[in-house]
Amino acid sequence: MGEYLATHDERDAALQHYRKCLEIAPDRQGPAFMIAALGDDASPDRAPDDYVEGFFDWYADHFETHLVDDLKYDGPQHVAAALKAARPEGVGTLIDLGCGTGLAGAAVRKMADRMIGVDLSPAMLEKAEAKGIYETLLNLDLVAALETLPDHSADAALAADVLVYVGAIEPVLHALHRVLKPDAVFIASFEEGREIESWELFSAGRYRHCQGYVRRAAAACGFDVTAMSTVSLREEYSVPVPSLVVTFHKRP
Repeated sequence: MGEYLATHDERDAALQHYRKCLEIAPDRQGPAFMIAALGDDASPDRAPDDYVEGFFDWYADHFETHLVDDLKYDGPQHVAAALKAARPEGVGTLIDLGCGTGLAGAAVRKMADRMIGVDLSPAMLEKAEAKGIYETLLNLDLVAALETLPDHSADAALAADVLVYVGAIEPVLHALHRVLKPDAVFIASFEEGREIESWELFSAGRYRHCQGYVRRAAAACGFDVTAMSTVSLREEYSVPVPSLVVTFHKRP
């Protein structure tokens, strides 16, 4: 009910339902996260793990149909094109952060010798495993997964439609910097915030990032932004969502 009311501009009524959820199950992080998304509490740096895992476990069975057919999502094609432009000869080991059911992984499979998929949702990873496109799957959050990988062990990484659940991207970039080889590439998509100074959590429970913040975070973490495209990767209630596809290069 909280979600339904929030999407119908009934903010105060939505907050009442989310607060009731907290009374019933105070250990669950999702209701508090959505209260913050509606502007009634401070925004966390990223979405809580149990919120993301629970949502995508529920979403897994109809994820691809809804995202591609209903929301007109074409993020994998944009990410694949960016990787092709940056590495036309292909790459060795590629990490697919927030791989979900493997939509982006399938789009870039022919460009990588070996692929590692990372996701918090076991149900999504089960769908990805069935496709047979990943050599390794890690059921961990982004940073925790990267911490398990050796230094300078990957040639490229992707993050397609996953950093919308991360506000401050510096921890992910720092972890990636250690794992990626010198001059490796990282292709990521974002929902664009055009009147903000860094990032914001908005009422849908997703994060927006502005172009300037993405460039500043990259520079602070040892990356150069070598390409940034303004696109629309999907629709929200039949309205195109302003988005970014960004190519980061790890400095040699």
